[in-house]
Amino acid sequence: MVTRLKNIIKQNQLGDKSIKLIVNSAFYGLPYKRRVHHRTQQLAINPPFLVDIEGTNACNAKCIMCPHSKMKRKVGVMKWELFEKIVANCVRFKVPEVSLNGFGEPLLDSLLIDRIKYLKKSGVPVVRIYTNASLLKGKIVEELINSGLDSINTCIDGVTKAVFEKIRPGLDLDIVEKNVQEFIKLRNKMGKKKPLVFIGFLKLAENESEWNTFVERWSPVANGIYKANPSNWANAVKLTSLSNYDFSHQKGYYNSPCIFLWKMVSIQYNGDVILCCRDYEGKFILGNLQESNLEDIWNGKKLKAVRRTHLDGNIESIPLCANCYSPDSMSPTIWWKI
Repeated sequence: MVTRLKNIIKQNQLGDKSIKLIVNSAFYGLPYKRRVHHRTQQLAINPPFLVDIEGTNACNAKCIMCPHSKMKRKVGVMKWELFEKIVANCVRFKVPEVSLNGFGEPLLDSLLIDRIKYLKKSGVPVVRIYTNASLLKGKIVEELINSGLDSINTCIDGVTKAVFEKIRPGLDLDIVEKNVQEFIKLRNKMGKKKPLVFIGFLKLAENESEWNTFVERWSPVANGIYKANPSNWANAVKLTSLSNYDFSHQKGYYNSPCIFLWKMVSIQYNGDVILCCRDYEGKFILGNLQESNLEDIWNGKKLKAVRRTHLDGNIESIPLCANCYSPDSMSPTIWWKI
């Protein structure tokens, strides 16, 4: 029965009032809270699942669901000496996965290939990047295929130029599609299985009618496709459509703690460890890896205090979290998956 209720909530099959009753009921709420308590205790003594390292915060697009154009933080590139130190931290702490992203387009980082190779040589099990794929062409294609990179993720949020280019100004759908197709072709021709290519589709009002065609176009080509929920980047972006109810801060709902606090670490190019990947300006800094180490920050007082605040249901007392809409990290079903 609990499984059925989870599916009803996830798929938003009932109205707001009915779902609120279910979420707050003892029948669903108590098992869910026990699950949260059990998993957060387990995860707190383990390393993060993922460390996201910002090689650069430069980007060549102005996507409507991203606040990059509002960013006041200086654009820069992570120095190699700092990168080496961070990698050593990840290896020592036995971090299973590293993403080379942060708040930028990784293909704009001239050290990207060297970073990937160094991570793999150092023994990091999984290395991946997220790219808008507009620059996925030329010599870097073969370099990426030979680098040891495990996966590339990109989002193609439309099948028509009008829709895609409205969502991602600065990008050309024809170029992006050609780049992704040619990358997969060359990888296959070279007899390589990796990097795996995953293509996402952010659910927005602008593209909701194009999902089925997207599936038909990309599911035979990519290693995987997925539909993702947009985030409002801690209230920095006003989304035209929220594809699911925002349970996290509506009055009367159980405030499910954010999984990011137990799952991942985000590091900006200057070594600042920020509270969350949505903190693109670096307003809530947990520590700096030029001065400290990853394990001490992960187990430190600042992060423990924020976790406690989330567990106590006082999320709104943290300005960064108070108006954050992030259904993939704070929904009232998310902790069943972790």
